[in-house]
Amino acid sequence: ALLSQRQIKRGSHYRVRELQAAISEFIAVHNEQPKPFVWTKSADAMLNSIGRFASRTLAVQGTTNMSEINDSGD
Repeated sequence: ALLSQRQIKRGSHYRVRELQAAISEFIAVHNEQPKPFVWTKSADAMLNSIGRFASRTLAVQGTTNMSEINDSGD
């Protein structure tokens, strides 16, 4: 997302080489002080979000047990 926001914008680069150079420069600068990706939600919270998403978006016919999506595997 950072790369898209800061370097890859429609119309900001007119040549492929310019875009490649901008991406390479971004990577070099960003990697000078890298920061690890940190999850902000627990696995259970993510699974619950997926379950809610599936409930809203999937066409469910008959009875479907959505608890299988939220099941922690026990």
